[in-house]
Amino acid sequence: MPQHLKIGAANGALQVGRFVDNTITNLKNAIPDRQMGFAMEGVGDVKVPAENTHAVENKIRAYLSKVDGVNLEDIKEIKDNSKGLSPGDKAKIEKWMYPPSEEKYLKYKDVYDNPKYYNQETGEVIWPPNDGFAEEPVDTILKEGMLIDRYGEPTGGFFSPKGVPYEERALALHSDEANYYVYRVLEDFSVKSGKAAPWFGRPGGGTQFVKYHENGKPYTINELIEEDLIELVSVRKWSP
Repeated sequence: MPQHLKIGAANGALQVGRFVDNTITNLKNAIPDRQMGFAMEGVGDVKVPAENTHAVENKIRAYLSKVDGVNLEDIKEIKDNSKGLSPGDKAKIEKWMYPPSEEKYLKYKDVYDNPKYYNQETGEVIWPPNDGFAEEPVDTILKEGMLIDRYGEPTGGFFSPKGVPYEERALALHSDEANYYVYRVLEDFSVKSGKAAPWFGRPGGGTQFVKYHENGKPYTINELIEEDLIELVSVRKWSP
């Protein structure tokens, strides 16, 4: 038998073994006083003690290790690779301008694969409409001494009252690795305020602020600092 067919057959046998093992475990939970086992050629009678629900798989592995030409390390490699990126996904994100790590892509695959949030050709972030506000924002005065914060560099312009939960801000996924900044309001000034819309697979609902220039462009945090409207209090690395 060709090597790749042997490996495929062996890997399939392991999957069957796991299925049988799970079935036996479920039966033991339903009928705890009954001893159960099964027999198969080359494996023999397998008892499944409560402390080892993987006895079936282990027995099959021992049997397969004796089969000529079957390398269990090859089977392990196939199993491990099945947990990673598919060739199609790998090829896709390699073309992106700022590709996420493999681990992060797999964790948020539903979000990254959604063309509502990310351009599937370039990986470009697709921001929510209405500047991320769930409804029309209202004018609000931030008072001197108030603390505000932001996940992300001061080149951006959106921020929140200090302490709004991270998930309620509906930030893009790259913000998971952003620095966390806290600022203090130095004098009263007007901003637009409203609830963040749900986006990027996050619930939103938290309060967000932004101050606009007359031309409709948001002030950056750096500009607010230059205008002596706010000052930096602290900055630290953020990890969700």
